[in-house]
Amino acid sequence: MVMAAAGIDLRDVTGKSYIEGISGLWCAALGFSNRRLIEATTRQYERLPYHHAFNSQSNEPVIELSSRLSEISGLEDSKIFCCASGSEANDSTVKLAWC
Repeated sequence: MVMAAAGIDLRDVTGKSYIEGISGLWCAALGFSNRRLIEATTRQYERLPYHHAFNSQSNEPVIELSSRLSEISGLEDSKIFCCASGSEANDSTVKLAWC
């Protein structure tokens, strides 16, 4: 059983070290216990821990991320649709296709 993590290093209950080679199944690609991410997350949680970006709702981090993604996409009229999960993204895609 994994008890602690830092960077790419995992430690089990016996203290044995393992290299985390699959990025926490795509959820820890920037490493564990990344101080910069912890500080950014803490600042955001103190301000607005969560709010969806659906039904004409949004928030500053979503707007900033969407603008940046649009800029780097190279597509002149790109549209960004943010979702909280893969299943939400798939469900929304199907609903958009039905329209």
